[in-house]
Parts: sequence; structure tokens; C-alpha cells
Amino acid sequence: MKTKLIALALLLGVFAYSTAQPNRIGNSDVYWELTTQGNDTTLHIFGTGDIPGGSNLKWKSYATAIKHVVIDEGITSICSYGMKDFINLYSVSIPNTMKIISANAFQNDSNMTDINFPDSIYYIGSSAFDYAQLPDTLYLPASLISLQANAFRYTKIKHINIPQNIDTIWVSTFRFSSLSSITFPASLSQIYRYAFDNNRLLTHITCPCMTPPALQDTTVFSNVNRGSCRLTVPAASVQIYKSTPVWQDFLIEAGDGYAIAVTSNNKECGIVQGVENRFYHAGETVTVRAIPLNNGRFGGWKSNVQTISTNTTFSFKVTQDTLITAVFDQEVSIEERQDTRPSVVLYPNPAYDMVQIATDASVNDIIIYDLSGKMIHHLSHSRQIDISGLSKGIYFVKILTDSFTCTKKLVKL
Repeated sequence: MKTKLIALALLLGVFAYSTAQPNRIGNSDVYWELTTQGNDTTLHIFGTGDIPGGSNLKWKSYATAIKHVVIDEGITSICSYGMKDFINLYSVSIPNTMKIISANAFQNDSNMTDINFPDSIYYIGSSAFDYAQLPDTLYLPASLISLQANAFRYTKIKHINIPQNIDTIWVSTFRFSSLSSITFPASLSQIYRYAFDNNRLLTHITCPCMTPPALQDTTVFSNVNRGSCRLTVPAASVQIYKSTPVWQDFLIEAGDGYAIAVTSNNKECGIVQGVENRFYHAGETVTVRAIPLNNGRFGGWKSNVQTISTNTTFSFKVTQDTLITAVFDQEVSIEERQDTRPSVVLYPNPAYDMVQIATDASVNDIIIYDLSGKMIHHLSHSRQIDISGLSKGIYFVKILTDSFTCTKKLVKL
């Protein structure tokens, strides 16, 4: 009788299966379980803290069977290679506590078309969605401050709106994608080689940047039909774009309205929100917010060096192209807020050229910032940093591992 009931349930597609008990990942406070209903297998991840990587990820044995991933509130990061090669994965639910999606996390997930990016994620690692499917229109969170090399390479994205806290687009970030339209933030300052190479369907770029973003070389938009691609820029900047190499190759047109650029002077200590990536009409009211991070302290809003407000929320009416900067500094030193988990040592320090990273953790990404908080260098999966090309001075090195993130001070001689 029992056998007949099971057979009937299978025929009706309502037979459910789940792992006998939750599986703990190493010594972390993160757990997982699999449930199967009909032909759908769901990976459920819950607990608190970062998802650790390495050999602890036993769910890899079920990679080709998993169609849905549900991550509960309390999980703060996805480790490198965490869901790589889930070739039948369709949907991913990410919680509002998520901060980091590490390198190669969803690489090769070629059927994933349903995923959300909550307004808590500030870092997407290199090749995180390389060769993934993804929705036609991708909505990245306003909280995002770092989008690394190859992050969305070889995807099927057609429309992308880059968030306002992104000032740098790294190497090959959207290379060989299917983009037809791109909207840049007014605060974008530089784009590295091959970032949009081979986006042959690209027909329109909205770029409300008052100064043309610096391009590392001509490969940024190589194999893009620039002569038939519209480039909408601030009216007051049209002639500048027309005289700037590579940008001058596009069909340049003036945007309807004014450019509003709101930036943070130090994204390690705080970000800004409230500005849309579009042109604003005269008389519109813009409300911006300063959001401190990592023990950062907000010092005020500045325009043309003058402090115009010390309130974290500030409103103003649009009258012209405008650049406003939120000023942040640190309440405590970088050393005082070091992560107490596995030790990380930079040596030699101070150094002239090569710096080594000594740690038992698996290093995924390394980001170097100058004293102003500007990101100046990035590399992945390395324990060696070549600083020979940097000017003498003090820098901060952010190191992202499978289980934690820390920042170290580095002195270049």
C-alpha cells in the first residue's frame, strides 16, 4: 500500500524530499539543507555570518540538480565559487543582510534568470556572474561601491544602470555581453580596458558625467559600432566629448536637463544615495542621503569647497549642472577596527616594490585605496602585490577572503 501511495504522489508531482537534518558548514554558524518537490530541488541556506568556502561546501555534489537557492536573513556574504557550475539553477533569493558576493560565486550558471540584488550589497567580486544568464534588465543596488573585473562578462544582459557609488568600471566587466543600452552615473570617473568590448548590440549610452570618464585605452569600446550608437551627455559638455578620443566616435547628443553628480570622498567610510542616473529639469528638488560605513563619521556636504550642509539628509533645487561631495572620515583608525579572525600580515611593510600577504585564509580579491578613499588598483586570487608603480605614500589594502574582510595600512617607499 505504501509503495502505491508513493507512486501516486510521484505521478501527481507533489512528492517532497528533504535532507534528514540541516548541515553545518565547518565551524561556522551557517547551515544548509536540500528540499525536493517534484522536479524542483531547492538549496536553503540559513544561520548567521559569512558562507565559508573551501572543501566545506558539500552541496557541490548536488550542483546540477539544484534549481533554486534561498538564502535567509542573517547571511552576510557568499564565498568564492559558492554556486559555480549550477547549470540548472533558475532562481536565487538574496536577503537584505547580504553585503558581499565573492569572486566566481555564480560563474557558469547559464540558466539563472531570476535573482534579486538587495540594497545592502556593496561588493561584487571578479567573475562573480561570468557566463551566467541573468535577466534582460539588471537592477544593481544603490549600495554597491565595488564592481570587479569580469563580473558580468559573457552574460545575456541587455540593459544596465550602473549605481551612483561606482566611480570605476574594471577590466572586462561587461565584455562579450548583449547590452543594447547603458546608463552611467554622473560620478563615473574611469573605465578600464575591454570593459564593454564586443557589445555589438549597443545602441545607446546615457552618460550624465560633466567630464568624460577616463578610458584606459581604445579597447574599452572595441568591437562596438560607435558610429551608430547614441551617446547622451550634459549639454554644457557636448563639445568636450566631441574632442575626446573614443568618446568622439559616438553619435553625441545633449541630454534634456542638468547633470547632478553626488559623490563620497571616501567610500570606505561612507556612501551616498538619492540621485538617479538621469538628467534633471530646472526647479526639481533632489534629496540626497549620506550613509556612514565601517565606523565612518559624516562631516558635511561640500560644493566648490564650501560646506553647504551638515545634515545627513540634504535637499536642494536644480538650477545648473551640480557636483556635491559628502565628506567622511574615520572615527577610529584602520588598525583599531581590524578583523580578529585569521591573521593577515603584509610584508615587507614599508616596501618599495613587491608585497606579500601572509594568511591562512584563501585570498579572493585585493583592493588598494589611497588616502582619499579612491580605489586605485585591484587584483584577484593572489598573495603578491606589485606596488612599484605607485607613488610614495600611505595606502589602505582591503583583502577579501572566503570568510572575512580586513583592511591593512601599507606604506610605499
